[in-house]
Amino acid sequence: MASNQISSEEYFLSTYFQTKIEESEYYSNLPSDETRPYDNKYKARKILEAMLAAKNIEDVSAENKAITKGIIEYLLGLNFFDTEENSMADKHFLVSLEQFSQLKKDRIFYFFNYIQDLYNSLGILYTNREDIENGLGLFAKAESLYAFMKKIFSKNPVSVVNNIKHQYKPSKDAQIQFRFYHQGGLNLNRMEKSYTLTLFYMAQAYAKISMKFKAAQYCGWTLKRQYETNDYEMKDWAVNCLGLAEFYNANLEFAQSKYLLMAGLSIIPEDSKKKLHATFYMALGQHLLEYLSYAIEKFLTGQQDEPTIVENLNKSTIILSNINVEFVKLSLPKTKEDINSIFRQMNTQFKKALKYYELDGYVTEYIQIVRDMSKGYKYLMLIEEDGERSMALLDRRRELLEYPAKEINPKAYELYWQQLCLELGEIFNQMLDYRYERYMKGLEKMKKSGLELMNKHCVASIENYEKVIGSVVNASNKDALDNPETLKTIITAKFSVAKNYSRLQAKETKEKVNLLKKSMESYKWIKDFINEHVLPKGALSYEMRETLKNCDEMCQLLPAKIDRVNFEGQM
Repeated sequence: MASNQISSEEYFLSTYFQTKIEESEYYSNLPSDETRPYDNKYKARKILEAMLAAKNIEDVSAENKAITKGIIEYLLGLNFFDTEENSMADKHFLVSLEQFSQLKKDRIFYFFNYIQDLYNSLGILYTNREDIENGLGLFAKAESLYAFMKKIFSKNPVSVVNNIKHQYKPSKDAQIQFRFYHQGGLNLNRMEKSYTLTLFYMAQAYAKISMKFKAAQYCGWTLKRQYETNDYEMKDWAVNCLGLAEFYNANLEFAQSKYLLMAGLSIIPEDSKKKLHATFYMALGQHLLEYLSYAIEKFLTGQQDEPTIVENLNKSTIILSNINVEFVKLSLPKTKEDINSIFRQMNTQFKKALKYYELDGYVTEYIQIVRDMSKGYKYLMLIEEDGERSMALLDRRRELLEYPAKEINPKAYELYWQQLCLELGEIFNQMLDYRYERYMKGLEKMKKSGLELMNKHCVASIENYEKVIGSVVNASNKDALDNPETLKTIITAKFSVAKNYSRLQAKETKEKVNLLKKSMESYKWIKDFINEHVLPKGALSYEMRETLKNCDEMCQLLPAKIDRVNFEGQM
């Protein structure tokens, strides 16, 4: 019998202990019915708990007792973690760690994978219950442990691998490799994967305490390791590139941001994943939009060659090996044509995204894209000195936004509809400002068609502003009026309405008077609105006081103007 050939302790470890561990792992990995998702986990738990209570464990050597208990406690910790019983998982993980710590230095290496996973698992538990400091401490131990093992390998890799290796023995079936759990063994692939997870968990932990640069650093290291070891799921890796690129974009590290976006895009198969492609085109458009805004700002202030600005622009934090993407250094544009080139690149990416994100089916994405495209035109106006070209840019913005504003359901997409109407109100208001200023200064003699166009812009601005005001100021939106920014938006919009009624050109006296009365009613509306919704919430801001002052002045001036128009009409 086998018991006559090996010691009873060895026999116990290679039969009872081995069999029960395998049995528990079988149930642990066996899917359960959806209505009782943890049934098989509970079966595995019973086996493990019975093993801890077995008397034979107490009869083995101190070293093997620490090993067997360490493994069982580790598996129990995982079991409770999987069933979301975190306090019990914490308890078993700590006991397991204590058991393995009893092993001598020359033996503990064989159980490095367990210890590495224990630090990771405990770190997750602490982080999830918002004990971030201790969680990071545990992840740091896992990180240090990995660095220590890599240092050992670097000194004498052949000797280490020969002495600390997989403890596999061939079975009768040549396709199966068998491992005795109690003998341990270092799985180098598992060690590398666990370290990648350590970096990932540290990124999450730093993000929880708003240490954004640390979080980005560890996130970048995670992506780099995943790619260079070919250990990643394509979609997840690409989406993580998107998130990290967004961080670097916000930090004005535009070269790094673009590199990550191009890296993520490069791993997506060209003939599939159309939505993911569209998501990247949209992200590239937004990246270029932010870069356009930044470039124009520096162009207008003459800071294109400022060394610290250029250095930050091209800061290189993450470079991937063996990827067909080049890290391209950027230089801020020095001419309007350079700026227009960025704009054209942005527009190209957004148009590619719109081929997938059509309004019929993707309302949110479509509106986000056209609003971003509109912003691009708005930024170009900052460097445009020619009035007629500025009007052309405004008209292009109008074309982009009018279509979705008319097509979407205002009730189903209320916020988006309000945003579109508000922007259209502003666009028509700017178009009116340009034409009205030239008309009043006598810079051009407007024909009938010109006056009609100016009135058309004026009416369109009023109508879009009033749509927003009417949508917000109603019984179902009382909560919105608690937001100071919403109050400011409503008052600003109504002030433009009041002003525009007095700028509408009319022939008949009666119509002129009617428009002035509407203007005065709008100023009075603003005063009442401020008294009802702003004053009760506290002191007025300087801006709000000035608005009230202007409304008072207009309410005093307009009656006299109405009388004058009436008088002139009777002559």
